Amino acid sequence: MKYTLNPYKIALFLGFLCPMLGQAQDTIPHTLQDSLRFAQQVHTWTSLPSYKDSLFDWQITTVTAVLNEKLSGTQALFERDYLAAAMVRTQIEASHDAIKADTTVAKDSIAAVAETLKLAKKEEKNTQKNYASAVSAKTQMETALAQPAKTQRKNLPKNFKKWADLEKKYTQIHALPEPAAVAPPPAETPAVVETATLDTASVDTSAQSGNRLGQLKKILKPKEKQPEKPKPYQYDARQDVMITPPALPCTFALERKDEFTGVVYKETQKVELFRFTNNVMKKALPEGQPHIICLAGMASEGSDAKILLEFTIKDLNARRTFGGLAPKSILSLRFLDGELATVFNDANQEGQFDAESGTAVFRGAYTLPSSVLRKLEKNELDQIRVAWSTGYEDYNVQHIGLFQQLSNCIK
Repeated sequence: MKYTLNPYKIALFLGFLCPMLGQAQDTIPHTLQDSLRFAQQVHTWTSLPSYKDSLFDWQITTVTAVLNEKLSGTQALFERDYLAAAMVRTQIEASHDAIKADTTVAKDSIAAVAETLKLAKKEEKNTQKNYASAVSAKTQMETALAQPAKTQRKNLPKNFKKWADLEKKYTQIHALPEPAAVAPPPAETPAVVETATLDTASVDTSAQSGNRLGQLKKILKPKEKQPEKPKPYQYDARQDVMITPPALPCTFALERKDEFTGVVYKETQKVELFRFTNNVMKKALPEGQPHIICLAGMASEGSDAKILLEFTIKDLNARRTFGGLAPKSILSLRFLDGELATVFNDANQEGQFDAESGTAVFRGAYTLPSSVLRKLEKNELDQIRVAWSTGYEDYNVQHIGLFQQLSNCIK
């Protein structure tokens, strides 16, 4: 389970615990509201203010704690880029291996895929390097949290610069390119029709030149058009079903009509949304065996819509570890454009356990407000945060366009 700090927790921590630990060297009194307001102010900083040297010790500690939280978010962004690049490289590598084994594919096509794979590996290496830099900065910032305010004050400019540099690098990587100027189309020119002309000077008029008629035929005979050479196949990732899968057909698991109200209930078939295994379970499970597989579907009843999630967890202690999906528990949706949406669970069950297979199944049904449904129809999903009874956990979505397709099905 992952837990992150927020400004309110930072304020509570600094307002009550730091004076008890003797880390605040000044005796200026401050209230919880002071800590909260200052932490919210620090969240907006993009550079250190000129009055930083006049900050009190408890304010320096607040800045360090908020900076640590902001670095957590920056590290998560670079991690997402690295995982996405690794997935693209894996898919292109699989395509490259497949066409190499196909003897009917031209060498030029294989070379094109090999070049694409080379670029994908380079991109993966760059994103891994950026992610490692973010992890290193985050580790140093966590070390700074345990230091006294005097040391934090001394190292604050250096630590702030590390975060600012990482933020700047991420912004530069994801900056949208300026649209290129489109040149006007060239004016149409009338086609030139070539006519065959007879060069009489090239005809030998002497009696000893042979048959004059044969010479005339040779001059007037048109040249035969040579057949065009077949062009080599050009690989296009957009046509590769392993990289750009086709849209799912609208398949319903349940569809019924209420004879009294006339309202139709539709429920789509569930499709795999993601699979996840943390580092601890990787050592406990057989290789290739995922810890969690999440299937997702959607349901509609009249104008109401829901997200249906089914978690299959390979864990004998799943009930104790995860607890269940309580009523009104939160599901947070994070889209690729960075926007967030929150929905709430309507279901109430603690999971079904199968002792023979050692798996537990948890199901949740999350009601979608109309604004969130419109967002799902137009945007791809990046991550979800599931609130279990024992805490929350974040998962990277692999089938990012699934809800776009399912929302169109239930309309």
